[in-house]
Amino acid sequence: MKISVCFIVKNEEKVFENCLNCVQKFADEIVVVDTGSKDKTKQIAKKFTNKIYDFEWKDDFSAARNFSFSKATCEYIMWLDADDFITEENIKKILKLKQQNSTADAFIMKYETVDCYGNSFVFSRERILKKTCGFVWVGFVHEAIPLFGRVEEIDITIHHHKKEKTNKKRNYLIYKKLLKIGYVFNAREQYYYAKELFYLGRYKSAMVELKKYLAMHGKLPANIFDASLSLARCYKYLKKYEKSLVVFFECVKQFGLTNELLCEVADVFLIQQNYLLAELFYNQALNYDSKLKFWGVFENKIYENFYPKIQLFYLYKKSGNAEKSEAILKNLKKEFPNNEVVLRYEKMFEK
Repeated sequence: MKISVCFIVKNEEKVFENCLNCVQKFADEIVVVDTGSKDKTKQIAKKFTNKIYDFEWKDDFSAARNFSFSKATCEYIMWLDADDFITEENIKKILKLKQQNSTADAFIMKYETVDCYGNSFVFSRERILKKTCGFVWVGFVHEAIPLFGRVEEIDITIHHHKKEKTNKKRNYLIYKKLLKIGYVFNAREQYYYAKELFYLGRYKSAMVELKKYLAMHGKLPANIFDASLSLARCYKYLKKYEKSLVVFFECVKQFGLTNELLCEVADVFLIQQNYLLAELFYNQALNYDSKLKFWGVFENKIYENFYPKIQLFYLYKKSGNAEKSEAILKNLKKEFPNNEVVLRYEKMFEK
């Protein structure tokens, strides 16, 4: 098996070489499509490949991705972002995969992402595709590849560490531009448009668009779950706590318990100063191993350990339980010695 690794990039000089040092250990070909860099991104790329192409940006991530795929010549195509990283262990797994005579049309891998705030998410993504199958990217934003044929999920993880904050309004403005010209969103696009409103803190507008999405056909289970969760959070942020709890428990009924849902319910009880129920749900989150049964869901690891613990510390401080608050703070400082949130909470209550 030979693999072309494809990138679309713009102003990635701070991270690109680190990624390319990983890729050169297994790639048979590296394709770089630049969408308008003003820094040294292309000079860095030239150290690793001569297949560098310019592409005029059109507010369409799929168009750029498909162009990069069109320049690949190997049997299989792998896509990566410039700020991705592959550990030595996973590089060895990719090299082993290349030696196998697989008949798969597509391979799914784990994608572990850490945003610029330190939040960690794990989910599955289509990662290596057979060129002759003609897979195509779709979606102006949050692009993806509809899969068909023989698909294999393999035990390889790609790490994505976002070092800098992106323009919060970038994706939202692309969607607004589409709406202005009369473009009609499909279910997936409607979901992501609603999420952009949510990220911007426009909760009333987000609720309208989330409800519109949930009434549409062609929805994916992972997106239904997240849209429902986001809707409940909108109610919470707008201080409509009872409605928030109703939607949270509807999520539990439809999808089952998760650590995230347990923490969200606990948060509402904490806001309402119902410390007994809040404590119960946070502790349940610490002792629960949730496994959603559908592909593509985001697993936010923070809700499995750190979040319920830091919230319990806050709860015990607010409720006057000094013994328990000190015990949990000691545990947090041992597990997360340099965590800014832990240090900030400690100083806040010292004052």
